[in-house]
Amino acid sequence: MSERGRSLLRKNHHGDQPLEQNLANSAGFLTNMDHRRWVDWLFMHNAVFLGRVAEVNAPFNPLREYLDNMEGWKVILRTGMPVTQ
Repeated sequence: MSERGRSLLRKNHHGDQPLEQNLANSAGFLTNMDHRRWVDWLFMHNAVFLGRVAEVNAPFNPLREYLDNMEGWKVILRTGMPVTQ
């Protein structure tokens, strides 16, 4: 949706609820611990796919954010530090 210029992102695939505003940008999305864990899992299990998706030029691309700032996100994952925006 972001790649096509839409700024109102869906929360999930079960309806049309919008994604919460604090999660609706790439870094904000990764402030959620579950999201960070899933993105890290994807990196560990399919880095090639994650890298290809990260190449997509879209305003909302948490995978690109993760790869661009992976060391910081890994520290946050490892320490369990809360993320504030």
